[in-house]
Amino acid sequence: MVVKRDSIVIDAVGEEAAAATIRRKRAEEEEEEAQRVAKEVEAVRRAAEEGAAQLKLEEAALAAVEEESRRKVNAKEEARRKAAEEEKEEEATRRKAEKAEAVTRIQAEN
Repeated sequence: MVVKRDSIVIDAVGEEAAAATIRRKRAEEEEEEAQRVAKEVEAVRRAAEEGAAQLKLEEAALAAVEEESRRKVNAKEEARRKAAEEEKEEEATRRKAEKAEAVTRIQAEN
């Protein structure tokens, strides 16, 4: 059987072989495309994992800096509190000394 197609004469067996070759080529191209897409997906996944790991490192570093900052603020507040306490104690000691002086003066006058 002879079939005329696009001004080219191909026998039926040749046409089937050509169709099979075309199908095989398309299948190969689709497989190559699937592999390329899979590689791209894997690259994106790896990049995302690396980005997530980097983000975790940065978050840990930020947390450490924040903790150090809190410690410094707390230390400053503690130093201020102690200084205020010492100032109160010094004031109380000064008042006691003034009272003792006044008592001594009054007793000396009497």
